[in-house]
Amino acid sequence: MEVIPQTQFVPLSEILCMVILDLNNKQVVATLDTIQERLNQCYQGMQIPSPPLIYDTLGTLIKERKIFHTGESEREDVHLRRRVIIHWSPNNSGIR
Repeated sequence: MEVIPQTQFVPLSEILCMVILDLNNKQVVATLDTIQERLNQCYQGMQIPSPPLIYDTLGTLIKERKIFHTGESEREDVHLRRRVIIHWSPNNSGIR
């Protein structure tokens, strides 16, 4: 019998909030690109979600008022690469 290592499941929305908080604390603008870069750095060896999935999850978090869009979004191309500036406030989040 082979032992299969297991990891703890953390929802994408929670990971995105933690990444945005980290970027905010380092005074780095949280754009879709910087969020993806940070995910690649923090979760090496894991498949990173596609940009449209990250973008949709950010939209859901904004609707739930867990994060706030503090800049303008601009469409760069047809593949939903948008500049999204986000600020996460732990006081307004349901994540603890």
